[in-house]
Amino acid sequence: MPAFYKIDKERRLVLSSAYGVFSRADSVAHREKLLKDPDFDPSYSQIADFTQVTKFDLRPKIFTNLPRDPFSRRNRAAL
Repeated sequence: MPAFYKIDKERRLVLSSAYGVFSRADSVAHREKLLKDPDFDPSYSQIADFTQVTKFDLRPKIFTNLPRDPFSRRNRAAL
């Protein structure tokens, strides 16, 4: 899977990154892994770095068909 994350509990932040070809399956797997992580807190903010992604293999419907967002709607996110 070309997506990774690090949870910084002190800063209440999830640092996500991806590389190569990034697909819907990668996005779903990343979210599922994050939800199962005992250190994850939905109130944390997120920074996602996609600078090493060479291609997004995503279809427009991906944004309506993804599983629920693991983060609270009140947190901050930067892509």
